[in-house]
Amino acid sequence: MELSKQDTKVLKGIAILLMVLLHLFARKDVNGLYETVPIINGIPLVYYIGLMGDSCRPIYLFVTGYAFYIMITKSNGSI
Repeated sequence: MELSKQDTKVLKGIAILLMVLLHLFARKDVNGLYETVPIINGIPLVYYIGLMGDSCRPIYLFVTGYAFYIMITKSNGSI
């Protein structure tokens, strides 16, 4: 299965959104800029949701490495 340029752009966009999610909501402080209603064991639920954004780097690095692999195989014929 080969990823198209459109697929890689979508994956990069998802990685950017996950990075924003990570930087905005991965905070353990209860008193902040927004009210954190659901609290689990003293830690806000949005903290756990924000931690899902930590997958932004592996996604972005995979897409970038895949693009380099495709560029090399098309220029050399094979790796």
